[in-house]
Amino acid sequence: MTKGRSSRWISQAEQKRRSEQSWRALGYTMLPNLLMSKGLPPNVRLTGIAVYQRAFGRRDGICVKVETLAKDVGFSRQTVTKHLNLLEMDGIIKRFRRGQGLASVIRLELKKAAQT
Repeated sequence: MTKGRSSRWISQAEQKRRSEQSWRALGYTMLPNLLMSKGLPPNVRLTGIAVYQRAFGRRDGICVKVETLAKDVGFSRQTVTKHLNLLEMDGIIKRFRRGQGLASVIRLELKKAAQT
């Protein structure tokens, strides 16, 4: 814990949240080294970065359609689905399907993937 401007103690979680907000306000996303060092093909990395960018600063996961991710990275829906499958097999993400026509919930599993 450190002392803040208003002379009150700020927890480490609060410091992290403020840091993430300041990076996002500047238009940047911090990337985890795991995405770059896992030995993934470049296209799969790009899809992982797009997922991470949408999930940056969120703890509960994101609800995003595959079509939206495909527009973000410039690949077809089928290619992004294949990339998400590879990311899920490597343990970097975990998907929870909500039903037909609904966006899946994607949660980053970076800590678990780093341990393997």
